[in-house]
Amino acid sequence: MSGVEAGLYKQADEEARFLKAEICRISIINVYVPQGFAPGTDKFQYKLRWLTDLSLHLKEHFDLDAPLLVAGDFNVGMEPKDVFDPVKLKGEVGFHPEEQAVMRKLLEWGLVDVFRKHEQGGGHYTFWDYRIPNGVKRNLGWRIDYILASPPLSERSRVAWIDKAPRLAEKPSDHTFVWLNSTSKGCWCRR
Repeated sequence: MSGVEAGLYKQADEEARFLKAEICRISIINVYVPQGFAPGTDKFQYKLRWLTDLSLHLKEHFDLDAPLLVAGDFNVGMEPKDVFDPVKLKGEVGFHPEEQAVMRKLLEWGLVDVFRKHEQGGGHYTFWDYRIPNGVKRNLGWRIDYILASPPLSERSRVAWIDKAPRLAEKPSDHTFVWLNSTSKGCWCRR
């Protein structure tokens, strides 16, 4: 492993929002996008700025022809099928058109949402709010965690899935894991 960086703004941040490592010549970036609190607040504007800065950083420092993964908690549901009640949640933090527009720029640049590449249906979530009684059992969730890949890595992906089991464990996180499996042919680790 080489080339470890912490902090989107070239400095470590206390909230651990950006971590980059290079493993086997694959640039892997983990993000924890600010939640945003509520539209119209300073925290929401900070979230939009942070997402915009992430997009600019990626475009400035990375080539989409090279192996790149950007994964983590983006705190944005992109499509109606990514949230349990798109009508009620439309315009709320986490499912707001301004957040979606900034996220869409990452996809328009060329990153691929590998979960959606392999699974088009709705009802697949990565986050269930503790404030909703029996939200997990009733599957009242949001898909706000992503694995975005450059085209060379996306082409090698064979399956992606959301593992709900950890969210059902005793004292779990409110998020669960997104997994990606790919072919090992032509591994970038080989010299």
